[in-house]
Formats: sequence, C-alpha cells, structure tokens
Amino acid sequence: QSTVGHLGNAEDRPRNFSWLSMVISAGGIAGPLMAGFLIDHAGYRTTFLVLGVIPLIYVSVVRFGKIQFPAGRGAGEGKEKTSLRTMDLLKTPALRTIYLLTALHVSAWEMFSFLVPVYGKSIELSASSIGLIISTFSSATFFVRVILPLFSRRFAPLNLIRGSLVLAG
Repeated sequence: QSTVGHLGNAEDRPRNFSWLSMVISAGGIAGPLMAGFLIDHAGYRTTFLVLGVIPLIYVSVVRFGKIQFPAGRGAGEGKEKTSLRTMDLLKTPALRTIYLLTALHVSAWEMFSFLVPVYGKSIELSASSIGLIISTFSSATFFVRVILPLFSRRFAPLNLIRGSLVLAG
C-alpha cells in the first residue's frame, strides 16, 4: 500500500488504490478456488507446496530487478512538516465513525473467511465447494470495487459504508 501511495501524483492515488483493491479481490477469487481444487485433487501436501512456491516466484521477480519500485519519500518531504499523529485523527467525530464502521466491516469479513471452511467441513462439503463459496464472495467484492467509483461520486463515504453494511446484512 505504501508503494502504491508513492506511485504517480496525488490525483493518481484514488485510481491506483482502486486497481490495488481489484487485484486483491482477484486474488481472493483465484486463491480459495485453486486451493480447494488442489486439496481435493492433489492433497494437502501438494497444496501447501504450491501455495508456498507462488510467493517465492514474486519475491524472485522483485529481487532480481524485473520490477522497479519508486523510491520512498521521507516523512513530510515536499511539504510542510506537521506534528499530526495518527491518534489525532480520532478527534474528528466523522472519522471516528468511519473507522468504527470499517473495523466492524473488516471483522465480519474475516470471521466469514475463517468460519466458512470450519462450518463447510462440519457439514461435509468438499474443499472445492468451500473454495467456490469463498471465491463467490470475493467475486462480489470485486464487482463492488468496480462499481464503487460510480457511487463514491454521488454519496458521502459514511453513507457508502452504512449502505454496504445494510446490504451485507
């Protein structure tokens, strides 16, 4: 996220973070689906081996210079330094509300990702079926991230978060 924040100019950041979130969602689709089918067809050992090798491929590409990352900027570089601390942001009531709702949203999301495999196994679903359920959820997040810019121009952030929680419920 820090690297994406350093790419381009300030006006490029919303687009860059939008692309990052869509790539993360795409991984949320492909990962569970691939893991589920690998578990069912090749076993747990092969699945863990494949899932362990994938990050090594990315680390190798980055290590051997196939991807160039922008140089990081120091704190306050190019602008006046301020004494604003992260905790100071909590003094703004609207931000506190957004942080609280976002924390609830992320917690529910993580509980879903944890409990679906546990529950799925308890009702004897195959790993492929469990992976498909989680991938379907990630497909919905991908779709939401594609259409979110259309709504973000029309609605305030707090209303978007509230609406997403109501729809998810």
